[in-house]
Amino acid sequence: MGAKDLMINNTGAIITYMVMDVDFESAVENMAVAHSNAVKTVLEAVANSIQSCRHDERNHSITVKLLSFNTTIDGKKSTIIDGFQITDDGEGFTEENYSSFKTIGSRLKKLEFGCKGVGRLTWLKVFSTVKVESTYTVNNESFRREFTFTLKDKGVKGGDTPIKLGNECAPKTVITVEGCMPGYKDDIQTSVKSLTSKIADHCISFFLDEKKSVPTIYVTHGEEQETVNQIWESAVTAADQGSFSVKGFDFNLTHVKFYKNFGLDNGISLCADGLEVQPIKKFDYDLEDEEQHKFRYRCFISGDLLNSTVNQSRDGFSIGMSARTLEQYDKPSIDEIIDGVVPICEDYLKVYSDSHKDRCIKRLKKFIDTDVGKSFSSVLKYDPEVMMAVKPDMKDSELHKLMSDRMQKLESELLFTPTLNKNPKTDTSEAVERRMNLIKDVQKDELTKMFVHRGLILSAFDDRLEALNRMYPDKDDDYKMELESVIHDLILPRGTDAKNQPTLSSCNLWILDERLNTYAFQGAYSNCQIRSISDSNSEDRPDVFIFGNIKDNMVAESICIIEFKRPNRGDKKIISQINRYIDEFIDHGVYNYRREKVTVDPNTTTFFCYAVCDTNSDDFKRELRHLDMNEKFGGRGYYSWNGQTRTAYDVIDHHQVFADAKCRYTVFFSLIGLEVGSDYVNVTKGENGEKTKIDLNDKMLKTD
Repeated sequence: MGAKDLMINNTGAIITYMVMDVDFESAVENMAVAHSNAVKTVLEAVANSIQSCRHDERNHSITVKLLSFNTTIDGKKSTIIDGFQITDDGEGFTEENYSSFKTIGSRLKKLEFGCKGVGRLTWLKVFSTVKVESTYTVNNESFRREFTFTLKDKGVKGGDTPIKLGNECAPKTVITVEGCMPGYKDDIQTSVKSLTSKIADHCISFFLDEKKSVPTIYVTHGEEQETVNQIWESAVTAADQGSFSVKGFDFNLTHVKFYKNFGLDNGISLCADGLEVQPIKKFDYDLEDEEQHKFRYRCFISGDLLNSTVNQSRDGFSIGMSARTLEQYDKPSIDEIIDGVVPICEDYLKVYSDSHKDRCIKRLKKFIDTDVGKSFSSVLKYDPEVMMAVKPDMKDSELHKLMSDRMQKLESELLFTPTLNKNPKTDTSEAVERRMNLIKDVQKDELTKMFVHRGLILSAFDDRLEALNRMYPDKDDDYKMELESVIHDLILPRGTDAKNQPTLSSCNLWILDERLNTYAFQGAYSNCQIRSISDSNSEDRPDVFIFGNIKDNMVAESICIIEFKRPNRGDKKIISQINRYIDEFIDHGVYNYRREKVTVDPNTTTFFCYAVCDTNSDDFKRELRHLDMNEKFGGRGYYSWNGQTRTAYDVIDHHQVFADAKCRYTVFFSLIGLEVGSDYVNVTKGENGEKTKIDLNDKMLKTD
């Protein structure tokens, strides 16, 4: 029961009334502190210290010290934060301030600072113990008051009787919050620099107040120290003021530009009673001023409505984001306030955002001029909103992903937009015309993409050939074998079979013959033992085996065999090796991807055989002539046709493979501005036909 007091009314009657007790533990229990706001309880303590220093014009200072466990098990100093200590030289815990501290919901600082008198309760949600030591002066006499603040003993213990010190002493108040609750330990781990930035963010209104100076605020941990004021002075310019109204409620605006990493994103913050309460990110772009200095922007909103509706934890407002109760209907919601201020902010930033857009356009144009970017012209034409997602500092790989996603969106539109016949009401003549133009432009981009990719593949092919001669002329056969495998994998990766079937990006058989790419998807094996794809017991491994057409009676109409040999080494046995493979397939057949046996008939099946090797050796040339091979034009290859065995042989030099393929696609490369070289791609761009050299590397090959 509460204590009873007596009062006499104006008629002389005695009235007995009851003074209500407060269940202190329940009051703390009812306080809500989100894990993301655990450190904010310390920031509130710093704000209290700033307020205590504003009773006079002296130069004050505040020190915030991070507290760690003293030692770890092995005796070393721990870096785990367990508490904080805030020291200031402000007014201190005078009788009036001490009484206010003990009173939940005290109104002492409400008029001056808008305080609700409950912020200190959040300390006990995050920390188990709060210790206060305060030296203060009254009428030229100094006193010292010490007390603890815990859930026990109704909160405050030991501070009712201050110690008189006699002579006047310098004021000093030390508040120590420690013993972090288990559920918040991870949330209070911070560094000196991070906490310094957070204090500057939280106490921004004090720095913006030109009428009163802010105490010098230090943040320390061991020997490390940062000064909050220095960050502010080096980062923030003069703020611009403004105002607006929503549903008859007035709000004040403060536009601030931050010239260093101040921990803030570009956006809007709602404030109450001079302190930031709820940051809302809104503007996702980089900003530069007239001198091209980068900065971040924040608009701070304040007003009587926000002051009166901020919750006790000071991390939100009772007016609601969008959905509201009937009682709140006449007040604007958070969303309505933000909607009202966004146009003002955008107008304020227009000169800077226009500059940002120009940089984005230049960055995108630079990407479009590259080999990879050439295939996205339809995205720029039909999806202008893509510019909103571009940033000036985006990497080529990031832009490629962005443009690829947008291209996929356009392709989906083509697939799922109703046609004129299906929906004549929605498909107007303009819609149909746009759809047809989109189809044409997307097809052009896809064709450009294919030939850009082929140009890069050819450059990679020739680059790997030249590497042997240019860089490693004296290497042994092990290196040559490695290079052979690289060329093999570039044309059709080893291990290609029924389980690992070829894909459009991995199958580059077009380097030898365009038709082979089509046949490969009917059935192709790369570096597989004959016994794994046939009834044969042979352990031979044809480099590449490809089905041509298969008749209805499961007889192969044609078969292609490709054999690679080491560059710079002729092999006289390569033809006999291919013939041995042919005999095995004729005798034992071969399985397709569905494990259906396909018969190889020597009387009806045609064999197309490619031997990719070095043809410069005189011994090798002599051997090929003995096999009745005919020399190709240019002298870098041989061919023959054996009508008796229905076999066509094409012996081609590695370098001639590159030259022939390049020759076949020269017209297409020139149309899209590509000049394919041995280790580079020259891209033609601009009205003057300027060429830009692009170095070939693995990343470019992986963009397809």
